[in-house]
Amino acid sequence: MKLTLNNIILFIFILAAYTIYLLSNRDYSGVGSDFNFYFNRLLYIREFNIPFSDWFSNSIESYEESNLERVSNFVPTPFYCLIFLGPLLIHGSDFLFAIQGISIAYLTFRIIRIYLKEIYFCINKKILNLIMIIGSLNPAFLKDSLTSGPVSVCNLFLLYGLFYRRNIFLSSLLFAFASMTRSTYIIYWIIMLISCLIVDRSLIKGFLKITSFSLLTYIIFYIFFYSTHTGSSFLYIWSSGLHNNSFYEDYFVKELSKYFEVFTVADIINLDISLLDFLRLIFSDFKIAYGTFVSWIFKILSSLGFLHGHLLNDMRSIYIQRLSTLTYFLLIIGPAFSVSSFSLFTFYKDRNFWLKKEKLILTFAFLFLILHSFLMGLPRYMILNYWIFIAFFLRFTTWIKSKRNQQLIE
Repeated sequence: MKLTLNNIILFIFILAAYTIYLLSNRDYSGVGSDFNFYFNRLLYIREFNIPFSDWFSNSIESYEESNLERVSNFVPTPFYCLIFLGPLLIHGSDFLFAIQGISIAYLTFRIIRIYLKEIYFCINKKILNLIMIIGSLNPAFLKDSLTSGPVSVCNLFLLYGLFYRRNIFLSSLLFAFASMTRSTYIIYWIIMLISCLIVDRSLIKGFLKITSFSLLTYIIFYIFFYSTHTGSSFLYIWSSGLHNNSFYEDYFVKELSKYFEVFTVADIINLDISLLDFLRLIFSDFKIAYGTFVSWIFKILSSLGFLHGHLLNDMRSIYIQRLSTLTYFLLIIGPAFSVSSFSLFTFYKDRNFWLKKEKLILTFAFLFLILHSFLMGLPRYMILNYWIFIAFFLRFTTWIKSKRNQQLIE
């Protein structure tokens, strides 16, 4: 059999899945970061024989008796739970669940390869293959996609929704699936719209055509499910979301206690404040403004893979995943993000520098990382952006090399 890039990547995914299975003491499905939050609702439904009308109610009873962690009145999206975790509830096989994850990872790889071949058509095939291999080795991507994480599923629907953009019905349906998978879909949508407004306004009409239906489905899911989360939309701004940051958390408890009854981080997360309240705090209290800015920087670095104190914490003691994430940040994502950001500002108006659609996707990746990190800061939320930064980084490297060769010839 001929050894192709597709075969190599598929082998990488299978090997990674098997490694996860071994390192997790054969608890493959439980490795997913938010797995228990979504799956335990299904276990609760089965254990208490909940009637269909109340499967995803925001008022559940007797869950304390089930000994299931993370079952609460915050309703997980039923679309993701039933379609991607429902089969696991029925067959209970980690092997079949791993096959599903490998399929998600491989389909993501295939569609990204199609996009990058279209954008970077002038790049040497070996460089393009290197981009795909490096992107596929991203620890956050491997962990989330191979365990059928909701972020990877949402990204998959987004990528194929854009790919079938000329088929309005199919594209609209895929975007709707994305909106029913992740509550943060609206952030994707807003930043895609902003990117079109900044880079190429001619794309706005087509973008609105294929995403309008998804906005409707998002509103419906927000009303019934996403809005059940307690607290404000700003609840994670003052929470690092990472372990071993007690000094960081104590800082905000102390400063915010001057305005609210907060004694712990949990109290901060449950605060219900409006946008006006948030802005008033930022502009009237320098310490809170400073702390919010520092928190933002922390989360940007965390999104890129530098997880601060969390690098020393792993509930499963699988520290190889912490080491791989840190190494990937130091050697690949950190440099790739730095070069991408520098180039985006330095060459922004140079039309001869950019390839078709390259500036558009790089603008999206930069804005998404910067704005999303204001609320949340974890690598798995940025796995789509990583591919973009890596692709541009290697393209930029070849561009520098070609410039040097020209100077030598001259």
